[in-house]
Amino acid sequence: MNLYAVTGSELLATGVSLQESVQAALKGGADVIQLREKHLNGNKLVAIGKEIKKLCQEYGAQLAINDRVDVAILCDADMIHLGQDDIQIEDAQKLLGSTMHIGISTHDAAESKLAQSRGASYVGLGPVFATATKPDAKAVISRAEILKVRQEVHIPIVAIGGITLSSVDDLIDQGIDALAIVSGIFAAQDIEQATRAFRLAIDRAKERKQTLTR
Repeated sequence: MNLYAVTGSELLATGVSLQESVQAALKGGADVIQLREKHLNGNKLVAIGKEIKKLCQEYGAQLAINDRVDVAILCDADMIHLGQDDIQIEDAQKLLGSTMHIGISTHDAAESKLAQSRGASYVGLGPVFATATKPDAKAVISRAEILKVRQEVHIPIVAIGGITLSSVDDLIDQGIDALAIVSGIFAAQDIEQATRAFRLAIDRAKERKQTLTR
């Protein structure tokens, strides 16, 4: 994972469908699309999820479903992403077996270590910056805590929350593996261009870091 685009249909310009926005993000280089539309009922989520799954396959990307294990199964998603208050990862594993990666939202090193010990494939660590996208978001995670998470877990870390282009280099330097972007992509006037800018910044930051550590 490099660029993890989290949908937000409420952010889209008038007349732009969720499917069109996802395709634009995929064209721009997103390699994971998380379907996160809490206002939609299960029937609509499954219908849209199946369409987005086809788009992800076309562009060689992965589909993640937020919260809903049942929707993830019916859409043949690649990942399910669970929050701290969602069903336990062990219960999700009983339903999914080994067919799907499971990501867990975490806020600190303790939650991240616990997620890893329970079999999470990755952690979604945030918010790393202040964000208006999630009104009930916890306090911003300190740089020291991000570094502690990196030291104590070996699974991928996906940072989320208020990430802008100017913060990409620093997050990659702290050991973040991928960036999850919501408004930076889906609130943009040109979603494809915005996604491409993030992907280019991530790729350059990783290349620079790799060069420095040789």
